[in-house]
Amino acid sequence: MKTKVAMMFGGKSVEHEVSIISGIQAIMSMDTDKYEVIPVYINKNNQMFIGEDVGKIESYKHIDELMAKSQRVILVNEENKVSLVPYPQKRFGKKPEIEIDIAFPIVHGTNVEDGALQGYLKTIGIPFVGCDVTASAVGMDKYVSKAVLKDNGIPVLDCVCFTTSEYAEMDTLLDTVEKEIGYPAIVKPLNLGSSVGISVAKNRVELTKSIDDAFSYASKVIVEHAITKLREITFEVPDMETFRGLPMAIQASREGGSMPTVFNAANELAVKKFLEEKIGFLDIYEIIAQSMERHKKIEHPDLDEILSVEQDTYQWIESRW
Repeated sequence: MKTKVAMMFGGKSVEHEVSIISGIQAIMSMDTDKYEVIPVYINKNNQMFIGEDVGKIESYKHIDELMAKSQRVILVNEENKVSLVPYPQKRFGKKPEIEIDIAFPIVHGTNVEDGALQGYLKTIGIPFVGCDVTASAVGMDKYVSKAVLKDNGIPVLDCVCFTTSEYAEMDTLLDTVEKEIGYPAIVKPLNLGSSVGISVAKNRVELTKSIDDAFSYASKVIVEHAITKLREITFEVPDMETFRGLPMAIQASREGGSMPTVFNAANELAVKKFLEEKIGFLDIYEIIAQSMERHKKIEHPDLDEILSVEQDTYQWIESRW
C-alpha cells in the first residue's frame, strides 16, 4: 500500500508564488511507486484546495479559475485518522474524504514557514516533513536565530533590530545604523527569506530607501554590516547513489557583491522581476527549470566547473529577461 502524502504549497506569504513553483517541482520529483501524492494548494487566505488541476503548473496562470473548479478542504482528525474533508459539507451528494498519512509542507515565508503551519499540523495530529514548530520559528526569525547561534559560541555578524515604532523616527534610526553598523550596510526584513526585501546601502540616501523597502514587507527589520568580499558555501546531502545533479553549490564573491548560485540566481532574479511585474508567473517556472537542466549537465562537480555553469546561467537569465 502506498503512503498518502499531502503536498502543501502556497499560503499567505509574499513568497506565495515561489512556494507554488517549489511545490510543483517536489510533486514531479516524488517516487509514485511508493507514494500517492495529493497536491494541496493553500491560497493567500490560507484556505486549502485539492483537485485534478491543482498539481499542474499551467493552472496557476489563472488562480481564481483554478479555485472555482477545485474543492476546498479542511483537515479533520477522527479517531486518530487525519483526512482532507470537503468544506463546506453538503447534506446531499457528499464528496468522499481523503485519508492522508503524512503532510509535506513546501512553503516559504511568513505565516507558513515560521512555525504557524507546523503548529497547525501538530495540533491536528498529522506527521509532517521538515522542521518542527520551534526550529521553524527560530529559523525564520533572523534576530532570534542570531541570538541562539551566538549563545552557543557560533560567530555571527552583529546587527541592530528595529520595529515600526522606531521606524517612525527615521533620523534617529539612521543615526543608530551609522554609529553601530556603518557602511556598507545590508538591510533585511526580520522574518522573510534570503532575497525579498533585502538590499545593500552604501550611504544615508540608499539606507533610507532600503529601510523603507524592508518595512514594506515586515514589521521588524535588522541591519548588519555588509561583507563585500566573502565566499558563502551552500551544500546539500543527497543520495549520491542515485543523484548526480547538485552535490554542492558554491556562491563565490565578486567585487561589489556576490555572484549567486544557479538556484539563488533563479530565485532572486525571478522574484525580483515578478514583483516588478516584468515577468509572469510561468516565466518563473521557465527560469528555474532551465537552471535545473544546466546543473544536471555538470559532469564533475569541481569548483571551477560549478562556477562556470553558474556564471553562464546567471548571464542567460539577465539577457533573456
